[in-house]
Amino acid sequence: MFAMWEGASCPPDGDSSDRSRVLFRPRAPPFMAATILVGSLLVAASSPVLGSLSVATMLVNTSVAVVEVDAAFLGFNIDAASLYQGDPPHRLDFADAGLLRLASAFCTASPAGAILRVGGSAADDLRFVTPSGATAGEQRIRIGARYLEELLEFASAAGCRLVFDLNALSMRRPDGSWDDRNAAALLEHVRSTPHRLFGVQLGNEPGHWFVRHFPNGTSGTQLGRDFKTLRSLVDRVFEEPAERPLILGPDVCGGQLSEESPCSNLPYFRDVLGAAWPAIDRVTVHHYGLRGPKGNSTGDCTLAQFTNASLIFDDAQAQLVAWRDAVGGAAPLVLGETATAGDGGCPGLSNAFVSGFWFVHQLGRVARLGYSAVYRQDFVGWSGIGDPSSYALAGDPGWAGGPQQLSLHPNPDFFVALLHRQLVGRRVLDLTPALPAAWPHSLAVFASCAAAAATAGAKGATGERALPPGSVVLSFSNVGERPVTLRDVHLPMTPRREFVLSPGDGGGGRVHGHGHGRGDAAATEAAHALLSRKVRLNGAAAPLTVDSPLRGRDVDSGLLVLPARTVGFVVLTDARAPACTDGVAPPSA
Repeated sequence: MFAMWEGASCPPDGDSSDRSRVLFRPRAPPFMAATILVGSLLVAASSPVLGSLSVATMLVNTSVAVVEVDAAFLGFNIDAASLYQGDPPHRLDFADAGLLRLASAFCTASPAGAILRVGGSAADDLRFVTPSGATAGEQRIRIGARYLEELLEFASAAGCRLVFDLNALSMRRPDGSWDDRNAAALLEHVRSTPHRLFGVQLGNEPGHWFVRHFPNGTSGTQLGRDFKTLRSLVDRVFEEPAERPLILGPDVCGGQLSEESPCSNLPYFRDVLGAAWPAIDRVTVHHYGLRGPKGNSTGDCTLAQFTNASLIFDDAQAQLVAWRDAVGGAAPLVLGETATAGDGGCPGLSNAFVSGFWFVHQLGRVARLGYSAVYRQDFVGWSGIGDPSSYALAGDPGWAGGPQQLSLHPNPDFFVALLHRQLVGRRVLDLTPALPAAWPHSLAVFASCAAAAATAGAKGATGERALPPGSVVLSFSNVGERPVTLRDVHLPMTPRREFVLSPGDGGGGRVHGHGHGRGDAAATEAAHALLSRKVRLNGAAAPLTVDSPLRGRDVDSGLLVLPARTVGFVVLTDARAPACTDGVAPPSA
């Protein structure tokens, strides 16, 4: 059954222009293991030295794009736990002006808009309370018609495309199949409003549910059949094809389907896809970089781990590749949840500047591997009922809005996301090191064509002047303690436009295990700066705010030096890359 999925071209789900296309995948050099990131430049202090600087020479292939991602590549999530009405107070106030302001800034940063996904494990603990007042059911989260309308109105006002995760796993019929009656009531109410859903999902991380209820948990084959039931429901409720939301799923995380590792294994994943074909329009998976604070036996919630380049740059790439290969190009593949660490993130780290080292790398790696889109977990609020989110893009953990809470302020990764959305285009370029043996893992660099809006003169990150057609954007993450001079075999490094992000102050708190062997005050201060909840652009005196213009620094001459412990984007404005101006080439043999 799954062979049909693997051999299919693309399911007939409408416009294919939003899909990623893997055009060719050059073989990695033999010295690169499967877990080493593909197509990036990795540099460390053992590189050739120019004066006191490390020097890295790259080779960017500007003749053809290797991947074309979705126009709305980077989206964000609000966990369904933020809809909880109980105690402690969770329920997100969608009328909060600060929340709308930041969501609007994110979603309108690109003309393509952005996906706002409301989902997570709490989605399988959610019931829509119908206008008739029926409330039967064991689910802890209950949303009524008015609150659902507030969510729809919020997404529309912010310019976001809403994806809603329907309860799949705690709504079962006696025969084990999905009970779709509550979902039908919710979708029918959506149809009665002037708003629409971009997509719907069916449950979250089903491996956990399967293991907890074994041997009566929902099997992969049954869940696949449930997706077909969802397809029939969507087609019945929304008679006009243009109004029908896409179906995304199955939102698996990677594991062994065991008590010790309850996330889905590859056979379960294949079973879902094989039984669901062709009901799923976009395949969604979840991946987190480090282990979060629950059962944290490996000590990942330390500054040492968050600055360990071998860990944050190379962790679990094999899982991302395995999912991609299992889908085989039959449908767009979306990384539907991702953040530095699972289980709500690491307090004081996952919402601090240091998180950006992992985030910039993850965005580049996922695109280079052929994923069509990625949704950051999460925007604000809670990661589970009773579990405040430490990896939110904005606000303190557990922020819910309203008059009783502090104003909402963006965290550093918010500005990483904003710049990425404004600068980085759909076409991904191949980037290889010129001297592979000299490049350990302290710097990661990825190359893409500049965003079409930036070259068309849209206001925002590009400043007052539009980027020339054919411009190339380098995304970089320098976790090392030394600056690196970056150059290319062919591309001119000037003129260029720089967007370099650095910590905004001396840090937001004390986190154990900063991992620096030096005991001097300067080293301690530098380590604490990485814990900052603020960020500066190009060394400006004042940290960025949501009102700050994200204007780059134009440089007409001189070496390209990436400062130590910084992340950012560099636009090579004289690259004249054919891949960025011509049509994308067809896949190579």
